[in-house]
Amino acid sequence: MTPVIPRELSRTESLRGFGPLGILALLLIFIAGNFTVGNMVVFPAGAFLVLLWAWLSRTPLRALGYVPPKNWLLTMAGGLAAGIASGRQTVRS
Repeated sequence: MTPVIPRELSRTESLRGFGPLGILALLLIFIAGNFTVGNMVVFPAGAFLVLLWAWLSRTPLRALGYVPPKNWLLTMAGGLAAGIASGRQTVRS
């Protein structure tokens, strides 16, 4: 007798795999990218689609690389330094 696979389980597995549904999700995420509204507002549609895909496929965020930093202070200092450095480059030009 063949075991019955719940519909929800088969959907999550098909989103994770390289079947038609998984490839369609991957293409939608790649095509979406970012939408710009005006000069300053950027809507990261691709990022939201990745989070939606992770939720629908029940993929842990840790498996996608979303982990907390080991050292928050060093991470904040590095981000601050990078922000200041990139801001200085745009002011000169």
